[in-house]
Amino acid sequence: MGIFRSNLDKKIIHKIKDMEKKMKNSFALIRGDVREMQVVVEAMRKFLKNKDKQFAYARKEDNKIREEFRRDVDIFTQKMSQLSIALSEVKVLQKEVVVVRDLAKIEEKIKTNFKEEVESFKEQEREFKQYINEFNRKLTDLEKRLEKNGNSTKGNGGNGVKKFWFFKNGKK
Repeated sequence: MGIFRSNLDKKIIHKIKDMEKKMKNSFALIRGDVREMQVVVEAMRKFLKNKDKQFAYARKEDNKIREEFRRDVDIFTQKMSQLSIALSEVKVLQKEVVVVRDLAKIEEKIKTNFKEEVESFKEQEREFKQYINEFNRKLTDLEKRLEKNGNSTKGNGGNGVKKFWFFKNGKK
């Protein structure tokens, strides 16, 4: 049996060597697969970090947009309330303008009526001036006639000064 054992030993040794080679190859393949997997995992980590950064940036931008939208809504609400106040002021002014317009019409009517009365008074004044001028002319004529008639110093003490009711202190 010696030969048989040695042949058997050779086969076993050969099989063990084959298995060692296969194991080395398997371990080498496993190491290669692990390295590939590490590369893939690292790439996935980078990709996920990148996506996380993008997501964080997008969330940040979204928050900025929301905050800006809130500010715009607040500004819009504020401007709407200001516009509402301005509109009510315009309505008040519109009512005042109507009142002012009515007052202007009343004032125009008063001016027209006073103008007519002033014209009437001016006409009366002209008539009175004409009457006074006529009266002064008649008075002057009367004085001249009295002087021509020779109204002498009778009744004034004989001092030769004519005394008429329209002269001051009895002198012309």
